[in-house]
Formats: sequence, C-alpha cells, structure tokens
Amino acid sequence: MSDVVRSVYYDQSEILRGILQLHCPAGFDCDITYGNGSFYKDVPAPRLKFDIDPQQTAVEKACSTKLPLTNGSVSSVVFDPPFLTYIKQARAHDSIMARRFGGYWAYSELEDHYKKTLLESYRVLQPLGVLVFKCQDIIHNHKMYCTHASVIEWAIAIGFRVKDLYVLPAKNRMPMPTKNATQKHARIFHSYFLVFERDKKVLDSTKVIEYHSNTVTEETDMSKCPVCGESQFKSLLGMNCPKGHLNAPPQPKEKPMTEQATAAPAIPIDKLVQIYIKIRDKKAEIKKAFDAEYAKLDEKLSTVATELKSRAQSEGVEGFKSESGTVYLSETMKVTGSDWGAFGQFLKTHDPLEFMEKRISSTAIKAYMKETDGQLPPGVSIFKEIEARVRRAGEK
Repeated sequence: MSDVVRSVYYDQSEILRGILQLHCPAGFDCDITYGNGSFYKDVPAPRLKFDIDPQQTAVEKACSTKLPLTNGSVSSVVFDPPFLTYIKQARAHDSIMARRFGGYWAYSELEDHYKKTLLESYRVLQPLGVLVFKCQDIIHNHKMYCTHASVIEWAIAIGFRVKDLYVLPAKNRMPMPTKNATQKHARIFHSYFLVFERDKKVLDSTKVIEYHSNTVTEETDMSKCPVCGESQFKSLLGMNCPKGHLNAPPQPKEKPMTEQATAAPAIPIDKLVQIYIKIRDKKAEIKKAFDAEYAKLDEKLSTVATELKSRAQSEGVEGFKSESGTVYLSETMKVTGSDWGAFGQFLKTHDPLEFMEKRISSTAIKAYMKETDGQLPPGVSIFKEIEARVRRAGEK
C-alpha cells in the first residue's frame, strides 16, 4: 500500500507527487508558466510547455491568458504565477525576490491576470479536467490579501470545484528589512497548491467564454485567420490562430435592448453556508496536520537544546562556539499569580503600573460601559467588528 498523501509537505516535489497520485495519474498534460522547468526536477515534465518568456527551446511562447490551444484539448493544467506586488516592470525591478519570481505593480493587476488565466484554463480543459494553481497570500500596501481564498472564490464562480488543497511551508525566508521598519503583520511562511476540477460542461468549438462580474457567458464568434486562412478561436485578449498569428481583438457585437444581459442570480444562502463549512473544515484539517508536524520538530529541537545546555553547564561556561554557530545560555523568567488576593493588597501600597503589562481588560471595559450607558474611561478607544459566523446544522 502506498504512503498516505498528506496536505502539508516541506518539499514541493512531494506535493506534486501527491497530486499526480490522486488526481493526475497519467501525468501533467500542460504547464502554462513553465519557466526553467525546476518545478519538475523530481517529477515527469508535462506534455505541453508554455511561458511568456521561454527559457528553453522546448517551451512555446504564449501568455497564460491566451493559449494556442483549442477548447477542451487538455486533461490538466499547471499554473505557477508570480505572487509579488509593487514590482516595477515585473522582473526588471532591482530586488532579489523580484528577479527570482517576477510580479505585478498593483494587486489589481495580479487579480486581473489570475481571473483571466482561470477562465482560459476552463476553456482549454476537458470536462472534469484538473487545474493545479500555486499561489501565496501577501501583504500589499499594509493590507493582508488572502489570495488563496480569493482564487477559490473566482474559480467556483467560473465553473470549477475544489478537489484538494496543499500547504507548502517555506524552508527558508530572506530576512525582513530592519531599516526604519516596524512589523505589523505575521511573516508569511507558506504557499498553497489548489487543485480544481472543471465541471462537465462541453464547449462547442465555435463558442468562446468571457468573464463578467464573476459569471461566465457564451457568445458565438468564429473566424478565419487573414494570414493563413486557418480557423481560429477567440481568447480574452483577441483572436488566436493555431499557427500563432495574432490579430486585433474582435469588436463586441451590439445587441438590441431586449437582449441585454441581466444580472446573475445571487448564490443561495445554503450554498454559501456549505462553501463556508467546507473551507473552514479544510483549514482545521490543515492546521491539525501542521500543528502535529510542528510539535514533532519542537520536541526534537528541545532535546538538542537540553543537551547543549547540559554540555555548557558541565564545563562551567556560559557558552561556546563551533564552526556552525555560537551557543549561549539565556535565562527566561515566567511570572504567574499564585495568590491574587495577596498580590492585590500589595498593589494598593505600590504603583500598580510598574507590575502590570500595558493591556486593558476588555471584560472590565464592557462592564464599565454597561454601567455608564456606553461611556468610555479617559484614554481608552475601542474597535468593534461584526462578522458572519456559521454553526453547522445540529451543533449547539
């Protein structure tokens, strides 16, 4: 029996092998951001390879939003796009991360590229085809963007369903800049592999699909390439000839007022609840697996630290150096309240602020506001946020 495929791995190749085992046993069919091929150093490379800036002769030049493929022609698509923002002129920006990964100037550019590629992937995939989408949440302009959650939402709106989700914790991270910088968010140390399955809808070869406010519409538009006469298909950015001849994007046909598109119906409440519960359960599953792996590493680290402390104490030194690093003993003191009554009496005769952390009790403030008809103590401000939560049917 083969090993159980987990949702968290520290090696990208292990995740790709798990996806191949569960969802693409025949191998990956197409990669639309192939790069230098390092993705496939330990797994078989796909049959078709595309990239906007090919680095190998076997890779065909094409943008992920307009692929030279016919409708429903591939069984699987792999998409590993850039995730960085505030990158001037993409890969030309003068930073290690930008040169390594490329990126976008604004988050809106990232969103537009991701949405259009999801749509193009839907077009070229066969019914029930698989899309593997690698992404990472980011902090942009001091704001947290949960990109993986947005990608799931965009994909579902087009016609995909989530089949799997994998988490790849980073082995290493470049140090944060320290010059005049104050950390305001937790450092992101993981990325996601999202696995989607396309619905069963069959697209006629004369049909094209367009993205309109998270809904998919179809419109007949088939023409001949003026260069070679071959039948060509339409993508989001124009007409695509199978031989690669690019033409100006077609002009949309005017429609009578009676044929104007109407707004798509809202997603039913129960469907939204189902999606919420499914995502929440998946997050809990991932966290549980991550916590278990983290606990094992923490235990091993503690064992090694105990041995190093024992060596230092047995030699009567405060620390020592080796070729790999420096070991030093550091004392940490933890304080707990063993008798709060006695400590309270002590505070009456001493300055209490010297012995307490600067954290205000929200419970005490709520009680004070209730007694004073909503008034706040001087020097205190509050922030309230209302959010929707879901309790599973049958839970109390």
